[in-house]
Amino acid sequence: MSAFVYRNDSDVASDNSTHADSNEVNPEALYHGNNITSTTNPRLVAGVVVLLFLILNLLGNSVVFYVYRFRFKPSVFSFYVTVLASLDITTALTTMIIDVIIKMRPLDENVLHLPSMCKITHFQVYSQSLISGSVLTLIAYQRYRKICHPLQ
Repeated sequence: MSAFVYRNDSDVASDNSTHADSNEVNPEALYHGNNITSTTNPRLVAGVVVLLFLILNLLGNSVVFYVYRFRFKPSVFSFYVTVLASLDITTALTTMIIDVIIKMRPLDENVLHLPSMCKITHFQVYSQSLISGSVLTLIAYQRYRKICHPLQ
């Protein structure tokens, strides 16, 4: 089935007076042809997938943090890996949870102020990606020094 609702010119002419001043999209008009009601959230599947990735991220990075922090002997590399794992956990707990909340809320709910949440999430993703990239650069430099200049 198509996601578009095809209307003839008489329907457009009769609805033109009611929707001429409004830029809002009527969810019922969009999903009328697909047997989806206005209460169905089309972003729900994406929210469940992000929630699954959140759980996997927390489990995996928690294991990495535990192993490199408590099972390996302290070294510069283990320090960098624990910092990287903690940054990933922080990213998951801040940005992915907000993304799940945005995606899984009902379509008609106007409690959340989405533009501010979107700005906060984008800032967090970009800043934490920059920090993670910097830590990876430090790991690469440390490995370079250890391999190419082992006696210094």
